[in-house]
Amino acid sequence: MLSRREAREQRLYTGRRGRRNTGSRLHALGIGYPASLHLRIERLCHRRELWFGKRIGSEAVCERAKEYLQQPDSFWAPEAQKTRWLNTLKEYEITGLLERLFKYLIEKRFG
Repeated sequence: MLSRREAREQRLYTGRRGRRNTGSRLHALGIGYPASLHLRIERLCHRRELWFGKRIGSEAVCERAKEYLQQPDSFWAPEAQKTRWLNTLKEYEITGLLERLFKYLIEKRFG
């Protein structure tokens, strides 16, 4: 049996998977993730995450999705996203080969 914290984390993870699946579907349709569509795609994905959170009855997933939906447009700009990803590497103290790999992938995605 999961503790409350573990159950909450599992619902949050499930909500993120639902959001990622939306992005994957768009990619399969040939839409990709061009800079010109970042804002629209992110909002669509988080609206889907909110819908999913309501469907599974998870306040945590709904709160997270609402928080992202309330962000200003500048939050989704490629440079802002790149900065957040790089800061996350520092926050989690990721170093060495893994750090170089992540930096390469971040650079490739956000230029």
